[in-house]
Amino acid sequence: MQGPARALVVLAGLGATVGPLLDGLHTHSGATWYPHPQLWLAEWWVVPLFCGAAVAIGGGRLLTERFLPTRTPTARQAALSMALFVVGYALSGFWRIGELPMAALLLTFFAVSWGATDRSALGLGAAALTGLGGWLVEHTLVRAGFFFHRDVGLDGVALWIPPLYFCAASALGTLAKQLAGQDPKLKPTTS
Repeated sequence: MQGPARALVVLAGLGATVGPLLDGLHTHSGATWYPHPQLWLAEWWVVPLFCGAAVAIGGGRLLTERFLPTRTPTARQAALSMALFVVGYALSGFWRIGELPMAALLLTFFAVSWGATDRSALGLGAAALTGLGGWLVEHTLVRAGFFFHRDVGLDGVALWIPPLYFCAASALGTLAKQLAGQDPKLKPTTS
């Protein structure tokens, strides 16, 4: 299996496994909670939700790349972007510095990730849409009583959630592009 299909399978696997583990950082730190947790302080539907989110975020970037191609990142750049996302996820759960400072820190992580891996308007647009979509999903879950945030600055959702999704867009988009391979007309960016 090669190209985009391989990337989507890897994203689905990461979403179904690593996603709930990262979510566990938020539940174990008290940043979020579920009313009826079953495993790792989460509910059963977290696994398919994170699987779908990873495929949608990374796959969405692959789809747009078909029409507006940008440079393919190196494996090192994809690893850096993923590392910033994972560290940002952990810090947003355990480091209680306030919603606004955490949002600013995560925006900084996104800027570093985007600057090191992408630097395209498409990357900024993907991050903005992912941040809005992520907030909307979490807002809907909160309103329905399926999920709750400790910090509630964005109508029941933590103010730092959109910047965390910006980081996810950069990380998963970069990883998807790297896994899918390179357009022969474009050269990889240098690290």
